[in-house]
Amino acid sequence: MKCTFETAGNASIIVRVNDAPILITDPWINSNPYFGSWDRPFEFTENQKASFKNIKFVWLSHGHPDHLNQDSLKYFKNSTILLPDHFGDRTYNALKELGYSVCKLHSGKSYNLSDNINLYSFSDLNQDASCVISFDNKCAVLNLNDGNAIGSKKVIKEILSNFKTKFVLKLLGWGSGDMSNFFDECGNRIPYNDKPNLAVLYDNLLKDWGCDFTSVFSCFHTFSRSDSIWVQSLDPSINDHLFYPSGKRNNRVIEPYFQYSVEEETFEHLPLIKRNISVREPDYFGDNYSDELNKKDILDITEYFNKIEHIKKCYKYLCFKVGGKENYIDLNPHSPRGIVFETPRNSLMSSIHFEIFDDLLIGNFTKVTLINEKSLYPDFSPYVAKYADNGGAKSSKELRKYFKYYRDLYGLRSDLERLEKYSISKIRPKLENHLFEDVLKRIYRSLRK
Repeated sequence: MKCTFETAGNASIIVRVNDAPILITDPWINSNPYFGSWDRPFEFTENQKASFKNIKFVWLSHGHPDHLNQDSLKYFKNSTILLPDHFGDRTYNALKELGYSVCKLHSGKSYNLSDNINLYSFSDLNQDASCVISFDNKCAVLNLNDGNAIGSKKVIKEILSNFKTKFVLKLLGWGSGDMSNFFDECGNRIPYNDKPNLAVLYDNLLKDWGCDFTSVFSCFHTFSRSDSIWVQSLDPSINDHLFYPSGKRNNRVIEPYFQYSVEEETFEHLPLIKRNISVREPDYFGDNYSDELNKKDILDITEYFNKIEHIKKCYKYLCFKVGGKENYIDLNPHSPRGIVFETPRNSLMSSIHFEIFDDLLIGNFTKVTLINEKSLYPDFSPYVAKYADNGGAKSSKELRKYFKYYRDLYGLRSDLERLEKYSISKIRPKLENHLFEDVLKRIYRSLRK
């Protein structure tokens, strides 16, 4: 029996048995997600396109539209959609309502997809998910996509230890893969200075997970809006992923795209077929920068944010500058912090009505001005996009249920790793140029081990 897997698209793994397609992960095939901002730079091969209508299973990690792409799901009407057991079941309920065959996977449980292929899925409290695809006892692939396997790392490493050859695939990079359009209160762009050497990060990734190989993954996008294409210049090149600063090739990072034969233990490189990308004006996607908010819009925005109790506690105001007019949502008069979002009306109101505020920011056409604030983490983005929009947890009571859900899945590791990320976001900026910065970093690394 011939088993292979290949990387494709943005964050897709395609698994085949005797050339028959069994599984695809996170297929983004059509459309321009993030309100028209993103497009795919590379084409699928003809063999991959022909496989779509015959694939048995589709695993979707999380709700971002370059992973769960609704326009692309039409290819998989006859497939079974496999979903992580995210709190709130937002995606599960929506796809069931649309008539798809959907199966919710319990975190850490093994699911048999064919005679010798198993899938393990792991949701986490950031509404991300990881999966392990295993081939008998010969090979396993850990797909972290955009996440960090919060809470499930120990269990995943135990599973991986049973296999001879191990792959780990994860988004590594900087720039346009997340929100980059930030300004300070004086109107100065906040530069993206943190650009670590990616080849070294891949070394650390492989060492951390005890794996043999990795590849460039989950970072294949370009831009298709004239007001967001500016951010493309921030992105690393493929060579940045493959080479050390000395120019030496990192041989354990496989060039994109590739196919691996499990029985033969061989790699085959697949072609990078460039696509012709059309860059369009915002009005093509329904955005006119002269449109102002009406009274109902302001009421809808106010209601949306007032339901998220953490935001009401942390920020004095949120301001939405639309059509050149500033509209303030007053929250907590005792807080010194505020955020100004300068953005077109149509996309803003879509993000409010469909509860996908993250998509508005990742498009990178929205200008975000931070007042007495360093970042949207840890107090804004997780509570709005992860816990409230995707998880449906808006009040303090709902958040307690939310965190308990993941604590019940993984024990205290889920809470501890969340608190670790929160502490890093809060404390790290205060340590810059501190007299004892190096000593404190060494203590932190020692405690983490």
